[in-house]
Amino acid sequence: AKGGTVSVNISGGTGRVAIPTVVIGQTTEAASAFLQAEPYAFVVTIAEEANDTAVKGTVVRTSPVVGQLLDKGAAVTLYVSSGPKPVSMPNLVGQVEADAVARLTSLKLNVSIVYVDLDAANANVGKVVSQGTKAGTQVTPGTEIVLTVGRTTPPAS
Repeated sequence: AKGGTVSVNISGGTGRVAIPTVVIGQTTEAASAFLQAEPYAFVVTIAEEANDTAVKGTVVRTSPVVGQLLDKGAAVTLYVSSGPKPVSMPNLVGQVEADAVARLTSLKLNVSIVYVDLDAANANVGKVVSQGTKAGTQVTPGTEIVLTVGRTTPPAS
């Protein structure tokens, strides 16, 4: 009747479900089990990708994106953090200690210094004489790098 109330039900269609936001940040196992269970029954594929902020082994994104409506049983890919992207170890031999430390810090690598006593006239005093990780090696941020730095032998008392 004119002026009467009309009720409207909006539906994504029969059997359509949205990818839930709750899977982001979950472990691979938890998110996968959740999406394979009812009411989703998604076919889950796992893909790893480097991520500097997400804990290794946790879900960082999905494809299709979270919130998208899909048919029950559709294919969903979980992108899981493989941890920070490795960096190439620079050659620091011959560099001044402060410069070498700054370079490693900028790569998010931890530094440990070992000093070796040298004659005061030695050109390597205050410089890196060796490094524990070979230049060109792929290292994960957070790895400790040992540098050996020359210093003058304290005078005998």
